[in-house]
Amino acid sequence: MPQLDDPADIREKGFNPHASLLWHLTPDIITYVAAAKGFRPGGVQSGAPFLPSDNVPAVFHSDTIWDYESGIRTQWFHKTLQVDVSGFYERWKNPQYSQQNSSGLLAYITNAGGVKSLGGNLALQWLTPIKGLSLNANGGYVRAVTTQPYDFSNSVAPVGTPWPFAPHWQTATTLAYNVDVGEIGLQGQLTHTYISKAKNDLVQQLDVFDYQQLDANLGVSDLSAL
Repeated sequence: MPQLDDPADIREKGFNPHASLLWHLTPDIITYVAAAKGFRPGGVQSGAPFLPSDNVPAVFHSDTIWDYESGIRTQWFHKTLQVDVSGFYERWKNPQYSQQNSSGLLAYITNAGGVKSLGGNLALQWLTPIKGLSLNANGGYVRAVTTQPYDFSNSVAPVGTPWPFAPHWQTATTLAYNVDVGEIGLQGQLTHTYISKAKNDLVQQLDVFDYQQLDANLGVSDLSAL
């Protein structure tokens, strides 16, 4: 059987600090700020010898990300309503990126320069006045774009290109009802999710996602067996 050797070596190390501050403004209002760094090691390129025409590097390098976040958590109406709001800003250095070769038949990992992300999240949990009926809603917005040009096969993705598979909007809303009838438990749940349009690739920039989904679940349980 033929042997294939990848003569490459890479040595890297990283440090992941994290710091946060929490303020209890009132028993029902909490605010926080946080900063954290993430590190992911690089590695030896698997399959690079099969892709000589694309100048595939023998190794891919580590990437690091700094995340800065702030938010507030509130409770209302005797803790039946909880509302959380947060915002974040991220800087991603040398993000590892899966790139298909020019034929589209094989893929390898490369480093794409830099990405910055800005976004926020809103979460709501409500125990309604109707016993057993609750509402959970979550929504998030993010804008993730490149901070350096990305070159591939005589094509260039300029600064500000949307990062692949990063939709601007995502939401999930669930209406649930749980009631006990004697020794029988009845559960019902209706969930709506939405993911907005995103791009599939730094260079191709074809549209993906942009869909909604509605799920319904019904359940019956025997409480006497608990």
